[in-house]
Amino acid sequence: MSVALALAGIGFLLSWLLPNHYAPWASFWQDVSAALGLMALWALSILCSARNIRVSWLSLGAALVAVVPLIQWACGQVYFFGDAVIVCLYLIGFSLAVATPTFSPAEAELIIEPLVIACIAACVLSVGLAISQWLNIGRTSIFFVDMPPNARPYANLAQPNQLATLLLLGVVGALWSLQKEWIGRFGAGLAIAWFCFGIAVTQSRSAWAGMAVLVIWLLVVQRRANIKIGRVAIAVVGGHFFLFVLAWPTLCDWLFLSANRSLADQAKAGVRVPLWAAMLDAIGREPWIGYGWNQVSVAQFKVADAHAPINQWFEDAHNLIIELFVTNGVLVGGLIAVSLTLWLWRHLYACKDAASALALGGILVVGVHAMFEFPLDYAYFLLPTGLLAGLVEGRSTPRKSIVLPRVLVIVVGVVAATLLARVVYEYLEVEKRHRDMRFEMAGFGPSFDQSNAIQLRLLTQFDEISNFAKSRAVRNMSQEQLDEMKKMAERFGFPPVLFRYALAAGLNGDPATAERTLNVLCRVHAVELCVEGVTAWHAMAQGDYPELRAVKVPDLKGEIQMTPLQIFRPSIPAPP
Repeated sequence: MSVALALAGIGFLLSWLLPNHYAPWASFWQDVSAALGLMALWALSILCSARNIRVSWLSLGAALVAVVPLIQWACGQVYFFGDAVIVCLYLIGFSLAVATPTFSPAEAELIIEPLVIACIAACVLSVGLAISQWLNIGRTSIFFVDMPPNARPYANLAQPNQLATLLLLGVVGALWSLQKEWIGRFGAGLAIAWFCFGIAVTQSRSAWAGMAVLVIWLLVVQRRANIKIGRVAIAVVGGHFFLFVLAWPTLCDWLFLSANRSLADQAKAGVRVPLWAAMLDAIGREPWIGYGWNQVSVAQFKVADAHAPINQWFEDAHNLIIELFVTNGVLVGGLIAVSLTLWLWRHLYACKDAASALALGGILVVGVHAMFEFPLDYAYFLLPTGLLAGLVEGRSTPRKSIVLPRVLVIVVGVVAATLLARVVYEYLEVEKRHRDMRFEMAGFGPSFDQSNAIQLRLLTQFDEISNFAKSRAVRNMSQEQLDEMKKMAERFGFPPVLFRYALAAGLNGDPATAERTLNVLCRVHAVELCVEGVTAWHAMAQGDYPELRAVKVPDLKGEIQMTPLQIFRPSIPAPP
């Protein structure tokens, strides 16, 4: 038992501390670490379970929803099988995470302990890493994620808001430790102060809302759940946090360091409001079936030319409810959203013990973040959230669950573990292909030979990316080739992909599609990339490709013309 608990703790700890965020899947190894941590806890809970296992409706519901992306792929709504498979695996992982603490309710808190300890340890170290990044110390270390100049510190999570959410979970973990008497009040206060300072370092706005909701929840439930920290102390924690936030710009001035952005800048809406407006428009265009799981970028492509430039490409809607509607339509998405809301409300209302109260506090923290971004895209937040939900379920009334044969649960877990192993095996090949392809495109090494490569059966989207990277926009392309390029442009709307598809349309007698695609490029990417693309287009139209003159390009409105750079050169076809 102790070995399984230790392995689980190490898995979750590494998921928050590993520094290797590399293309083409920046969070892959962190997510795998979290999945391995979950598998250790799952195996332990199976060993402790009875012959028949109690499974909550939340877990079963997640397993049923996991089938939806596969159905969407079979119907052609999700373009690539690999996209559907990955979403399916993440949802199955969430289902297993919710189920794991309920297999043996008597051991539920023991199963959660490695997660709590790993979270606290990761938070302590992450604050140190964030301070080092802020002070520009240790930038050459292989154990640090390199931080660009004038960026906000993010430790090894590589995203400031994610670090802030992890630290809020650390606050919950410190309160859990106090409740279990692992540490005293002084130790808990010191840890919480350290974590709050770390959140201030990130300058995360979503953390403001997360801390406010957490404090309000603890104030409401403190007496009912018999939480050891008093209401005055809870209020002090909240005030302590916001004091750090207010004092941060002054502290940076004293140390002659940049605060990156002022409080006024942090109060601005940013790109979220226009993104949400665009996504609501997309929902209105496909209200019943949506666009499919993992297809938010497709929705953005469909509506981008009807909205003001956002100058940023998105793969999620930055709001959980909107995301569910975009990916599933208002019927299925609405059913999922209402079910999750009712589940949360029922447990908030019925909560009467400290363990459930603190677990719900952690769920609220991640849930608030999910209203502004999408932390649940990442297994290192999705799976811990599922475990916390499972703990709450395990302490609720038995009538809210069903009983399944133990062997069935074992089969599901073994199949999930096997698929995970296959994904890891294939991703090693994907990394190699990506590395070789980058060397080839940079002019180093021989041409990448894919004939002897491992066949990708699950991660098929990376096959499509590799094939597209070798393709060229030329005259006399078949309709099938153009359709494949269109799918790539909609799903993976990077500047070279959009530019190449626009070229293909322009060279094959479809100036309207070329014009629209260039407009999308200029609305979802930085102005500099728009200028670069339009400049390259003009140069080609005045050269060997006069048919491109029929395409009305976006108006640069006096922007400085830039020489076409390397980013678009691979898209330019060779002269006939």
